[in-house]
Amino acid sequence: ALGIPGEDESLQLERALALGDKTVLTEEVSEPFLRAATYHIFAVDGLRMAILFGIFFALLRTLGMPRAWCGAVLLPVLWFYVALTGWPASAIRATVMLTIILVGWVLKRPSDLVNSLFAAALIILIWDPQQLFQAGFQLSFFVVLCMILTLPAFDEFGRRLLKPNPLLSEELRPRWQKYSRLGARYTLDFLFTSLAAWLGSIPLAAYYFHIFTPVSGPANLVVVPLCALVLASNFISLLLAAWLPVGSEIFNHSGWFLMECIRVTSHWFEGWPGAYYYVATPTIFTIAFYYTVLLSIFTGWIFKPEWRRWKFSALIVLAALWCLQWQRESSTIRLAILPLSGGSAVYCDLPGSKNDLLVDCGNSNSVQFVMKPFLRAQGVNTLPNLALTHGDVRHVGGAKLLAVLFPIEQITASSVRFHS
Repeated sequence: ALGIPGEDESLQLERALALGDKTVLTEEVSEPFLRAATYHIFAVDGLRMAILFGIFFALLRTLGMPRAWCGAVLLPVLWFYVALTGWPASAIRATVMLTIILVGWVLKRPSDLVNSLFAAALIILIWDPQQLFQAGFQLSFFVVLCMILTLPAFDEFGRRLLKPNPLLSEELRPRWQKYSRLGARYTLDFLFTSLAAWLGSIPLAAYYFHIFTPVSGPANLVVVPLCALVLASNFISLLLAAWLPVGSEIFNHSGWFLMECIRVTSHWFEGWPGAYYYVATPTIFTIAFYYTVLLSIFTGWIFKPEWRRWKFSALIVLAALWCLQWQRESSTIRLAILPLSGGSAVYCDLPGSKNDLLVDCGNSNSVQFVMKPFLRAQGVNTLPNLALTHGDVRHVGGAKLLAVLFPIEQITASSVRFHS
């Protein structure tokens, strides 16, 4: 904060990004980032640790430091940062994996990302088996596993897309074409990485957060590089603060400006048509079927000649079972009765979505803390029908807030006049 004239939202967000301070991330502040699928930058997870690792690794290798010394410096720095941010479970998971990879690199052992991933998972589960049932653990390892297994297919597609004319020698190509191909390659690599992470997170994000974010790819294409630049500015400011305060202030203003860009772009991406949808909680079978199809296609396992008929037959059977389950779920009528601080609400979920009905909604606090998470967990984005039965605060006091959160197509109210 040195040199920043006042504390505003961007400075508080920068503190959350750099130090893991989540006190500023209230529901109102964090919701645009959740809807734009950029909230993950505030978690001290694999992305944050990979960015820090990349900054320090590039610096040390640029200085010509040998492998052993790089490992001796990087390992304490990474673990010190985990301690600085309060030992969050996601940071520990990421740092364990980075430690395994770094030690293998120092010892000049061949790297195997899948091996390192499962070694990290094994170490963590031996230490704390309950991690297996936590959302952070599942998201971390499933997303990274999907990235490892799907990125080779994306990489091959990118190479084919940018393949130069084979009849033209390298010496005859203009210089601008070489540089533009490098820029396009970098952009594609980053976009494919973001797409692979998004594909790996779709079912778990729907299960735990009840949201589907198609805008994730383009949003993270902008936000993640800005996040790396913010962290780099913070680190340089820290190095300069003691002996060159003016330089520290310059990089503090740079970090603040970049954080403001992240905030503004996240709000902008949130406003895109179809940027996000709230979805109902998927079943365990749906999640397992999704990952089976995704990984079998992108790894090419389903297309290999060995047992190809049996593989496709098994896939068809699983698809038929999923269709039967979906048909049964979509034709079921559900009635939910919610007690709300002296009032109540009744939500009738009928087949389809046009005839769903909510009867009353409770007061404003009930809408904010009960009805909003409940309706989003049912996959409600708009309310087809709202019936207001009692003209008092306990039953309908939050109707105005409900209309802001969920666009309502039709409201039915009693013709009886109420004095409340």
